[in-house]
Amino acid sequence: MTRFFVDAQARMPDFRLVISFLWGDGHGVDSDGNASSPAARDWTELYLRSRERPQEIVEVLPVEGSDLLVVESPIKELASRVAFFLATETAGAVATSATGPWDNPSTLRGLMGSFSIEEAANRVATSPFRKASLDDPYPNLRA
Repeated sequence: MTRFFVDAQARMPDFRLVISFLWGDGHGVDSDGNASSPAARDWTELYLRSRERPQEIVEVLPVEGSDLLVVESPIKELASRVAFFLATETAGAVATSATGPWDNPSTLRGLMGSFSIEEAANRVATSPFRKASLDDPYPNLRA
């Protein structure tokens, strides 16, 4: 199991943007977590499993006794992508240990495999969930 720690310095993104970053909005995903609403930004737990590639599983969990998060996956590339995204979105830092040393999320780029960060960032930027709010959690359903 690969683990990366994230020290988030701002609110979390809509959890659906993690899906956008990894696979795209139309990708079939099983998910679970502790978001109080789909658009909530205070979540600390997230489980994602691709329906199209069921071996692709990633989990985000709080680190007990701290404000840190741990990103876990049996696939190193997947864990590094999620840790990179969360740290970038929250102006945070990443580490391989809960005690650091803490680094810029860009240090994970070399661990992501054949993955275009630019294309993933574009998917997130154009996702309707980028505009989601607690008042309008489903902007993709507007007429």
